Formats: sequence, structure tokens, C-alpha cells
Amino acid sequence: MYYDAYRKVYLRFKKDDKASYSLLLYDTDFRWLNAFGSEQLPSIDPDHLLIAPEGWWVRKAEAQKTDYYLLSIR
Repeated sequence: MYYDAYRKVYLRFKKDDKASYSLLLYDTDFRWLNAFGSEQLPSIDPDHLLIAPEGWWVRKAEAQKTDYYLLSIR
């Protein structure tokens, strides 16, 4: 679980079948806010996450790639 101090939310990645992930968002009291299923997210590696003012930089799932996706909420 990660805490995003910029947006005041907790992020949790849940592994789905076939090595894909869902993203679950919680508020500061750990109340569920929203979920994004694996069909809504690109193929990512949640072990490589950087929380920044512009959003969440998450590495692409392909092992040979060092490219990142920028995920954000409004």
C-alpha cells in the first residue's frame, strides 16, 4: 500500500489473474473511494511506483522496458 500526500489517498494494487493488476483507492480513514480494474489500466509493474505532484509514475510490465506510464486522478 502506498500513500499519496499530494492527493491524500492510499493506493493498493491487487493482483488479478494472468499477472494483471487492479488499483484500489482509499481515503485517509481507509474508506474505499474507487477501483480501477485491469481492463482500465495499462500493463504495469506496481513494484516500481513513484508518487509525484503530476500523478503516479508506474513502470511498464515488460521486463526489458524501462518506460513508465503516468497515471493520475482528478
